[in-house]
Amino acid sequence: MSNPQFEFVLGPIPLPRRSLSARVDGEIADEIAKQAAQAGVTTSQMVERLLSEALAARAGQAETVTINLADLHRAIDRAARAAAVSNPEVDGN
Repeated sequence: MSNPQFEFVLGPIPLPRRSLSARVDGEIADEIAKQAAQAGVTTSQMVERLLSEALAARAGQAETVTINLADLHRAIDRAARAAAVSNPEVDGN
């Protein structure tokens, strides 16, 4: 028989939340608001997410890798050229 006065929660106990204030460039604020809207979260939640990701990356614990789109295209092009040189039959001709 459970006691209705107590509720047991499994998992880590959340740390107390604190407020943080910062001034940022208008373009940065607009981009954060845009990303928050796209993700369906509040601006505060997006700022927390971005800060958490940045801190994890700085600590070497990043789960997500961010790469400039142009750099990604160059890397794909190089890999495709290297594959075509090493295996000319892949060219399709």
